[in-house]
Amino acid sequence: MKKIIILLFVFVCLSASAFGEDMAPLTVTSTRNAGRGGPHVAYTDDVYALFVNPAALQKANQWSFFELSPAFIGPLFNIADIVNSDDPGVELGKLASDQKGKIPLGLELRGPLSFAYTANGLGFGVWDRVSVDARIIGVDIEATVTADFILNYGMSFRVLDLSCHQLDAGFVVKPFLRGLAYKEMNGLELVNNSDILMEDFTVPIIMGLGFDLGFMYRFYEDLAFGLTVDDVFTGGGTVGSAMGSAPDTFYRVPTSLNLGLAYTLKLGRVWKGAPPLLQSAYAAFMFDWHNLTDAFQSSDDYTKRNASLDLGLGLELGFFNFVKIRMGLNEMLPAFGIGLEPGPFQFNFAVYGKELGKEPGRFSTYVYDFSIAIRPGAKKQKWPWTRRALGNLALEKAGVLEPGSDSREGED
Repeated sequence: MKKIIILLFVFVCLSASAFGEDMAPLTVTSTRNAGRGGPHVAYTDDVYALFVNPAALQKANQWSFFELSPAFIGPLFNIADIVNSDDPGVELGKLASDQKGKIPLGLELRGPLSFAYTANGLGFGVWDRVSVDARIIGVDIEATVTADFILNYGMSFRVLDLSCHQLDAGFVVKPFLRGLAYKEMNGLELVNNSDILMEDFTVPIIMGLGFDLGFMYRFYEDLAFGLTVDDVFTGGGTVGSAMGSAPDTFYRVPTSLNLGLAYTLKLGRVWKGAPPLLQSAYAAFMFDWHNLTDAFQSSDDYTKRNASLDLGLGLELGFFNFVKIRMGLNEMLPAFGIGLEPGPFQFNFAVYGKELGKEPGRFSTYVYDFSIAIRPGAKKQKWPWTRRALGNLALEKAGVLEPGSDSREGED
């Protein structure tokens, strides 16, 4: 009977993922990750493990009480020049010419609601996010507004602990509420008749549930491999409309497989005589391949993004326990970031590239991201289910390992 129930559950998840209208993933990005080339599934050590890799909850011990993160998308300085110009029309024409008729504009605001807690394999959070994405292509305008309210709850488990080898696995469940608005219009018609902005305008309210899986292997504390299956099932249906009459529609987020590698070089480990201020200095190198399954799609399928846009590179340099310098490659475009994290206060800034087209360099722009957050450390806990590695317990019962083979009981 149990096998039948499991098979039915898997069938329902796969069926829901196969049908329905696609929508953007339910995730909250961080300025820290943005500055180092996007999220890295093998390198995440804060409350954002709830979105990046739930297996990393084993090492993330942090509270989050507040965050305010505005991000501006598009030619920010050009727009400022247009606003301050005596003849905005002429300046807008110059910008359109420079951009080859494609002007991306956008704004994203994360917070101020940002409450989360992670400690030794347990995590939960409450998040909000609002984004406005407008694209001017010739005389056509496309605009999308998304407002998300996300709850997530995650757990991770130590699977194996064999001397210098550690393997963790985790999951996250994420109920959500999303308001979604989309409008396509002709810019010339909008100038002549502003009323068309509200014609046939609907704002469906979508309620649903998501489920992610993650795995993390560590060799000592230096080398890490991460694997995540994002949105094993993430979908929801229309429960109402904030404006207009929205049809009953099922929405889903396509499943994605992500693979990552990270290596951390600690100065105090290789330079025993390093001054005390430099003992904590480190350099972390990251590589990721997101949406791994898309790389095996037919090259003739022009609806899919080029697989090279799913590669990510990152570098983070840490000094004096609170200064962070970051750089990376995101969607084949450079990224740069800097962070000041004295105690629980975090100030981060990032500039990174974003490709809106399906090929590198087709419709690229930059994002300017800034965040202020209060994130003190959380006390490590010894939850009952994380005191021993589950695989070690099984191998001990089978007589393969000696009793007390892992170090979980001795952790602080």
